[in-house]
Amino acid sequence: MLENARRYFNEDIQRAEKLLALANLDTATLEERERSDLRSASVAMAVGAMDAYFCDAYVDCLTKCLQGAKAGRRQMPGAYKKRELPVDVLLSLSSHSSENWALRMAARNLMEKESVLSVEGVKDLFNPVLPAGRKLWPAVMDPLMQKGWKRFTGMAKAEYLAVAEGERERLWTGAAEKVKVRIQSTIQLRHDWVHNCGRPKSAIKALGPQQALACVREVRAVVEAIDSHLGEHRQV
Repeated sequence: MLENARRYFNEDIQRAEKLLALANLDTATLEERERSDLRSASVAMAVGAMDAYFCDAYVDCLTKCLQGAKAGRRQMPGAYKKRELPVDVLLSLSSHSSENWALRMAARNLMEKESVLSVEGVKDLFNPVLPAGRKLWPAVMDPLMQKGWKRFTGMAKAEYLAVAEGERERLWTGAAEKVKVRIQSTIQLRHDWVHNCGRPKSAIKALGPQQALACVREVRAVVEAIDSHLGEHRQV
């Protein structure tokens, strides 16, 4: 359920935020490199929380589509029809006491072989269950632009609010491109940390407090915006 996906995300992003707070403690026991390491670990955890949320939310959407199609209530979205589900789990539909369980496990096993660490791939997960005019990414931009983080969306809050409400939609596509670049950059920081301990080349790349804070809060904002959008508009 989306509620569970959001609950787990909330728990995990709070862990990332606490790790970031630990890096900023005024204590002589931490050297600057150790603080930078804690910040990098915090960003990596935030990205992991985002990845897990998208996987959980997608499993829920796919499962509900599978259940609806099997019961004859709806057609499977075209994009979902192309997904290859594990045969062994699908075969258990005939023997397991809970067909819903088997369908969910089929979707879960599919996602365990993947991650969602590409912002371009997120729309492929959720647009099949969103109606026309409500597709990612532009349709989730209003709450993000209301944050007023100019480096994130390209506009300060005052600039955005100065635009007539009926005219704001024309700004969303350009802002969405900026947001995707920012989040993909944060994902790359996670890769640099997880795969080579913060050495994208040879030297250790330091992560400052403001950059780390921006990364974590932007990840939270994106997941919260998409979760609210799915909760309101998805057609499953």
